Amino acid sequence: MYYIYTLKDLNNTVKYVGQTKDPTTRKRNHKNNKPQHIFEVIEETNIMKEAKNLEIGYIKKFDTYQNGWNKSTGGEGFDNYKRKGIGGVDKGNIPWNKGIKNCFS
Repeated sequence: MYYIYTLKDLNNTVKYVGQTKDPTTRKRNHKNNKPQHIFEVIEETNIMKEAKNLEIGYIKKFDTYQNGWNKSTGGEGFDNYKRKGIGGVDKGNIPWNKGIKNCFS
């Protein structure tokens, strides 16, 4: 089963849309990594492709990519998708210019 869920801020505004196979674990992970919020499963499906499309649609509907906590337009879940850090750089990579002074002058 695939679950589509939202995270709402304390004003009841949807700030994040996601998909998961395990809502209990996902809820716990978000609790540790996001500002205070309300976790709510809004849809369920047995079809992976449908889950991806639902996530994309809800992210667009609630505008959580531009004005929320989503870091992508959705649909990547369950494809070994690797989230990237700021600027599209893999987390944990050491920049080529770390420790080099005046490398841009």
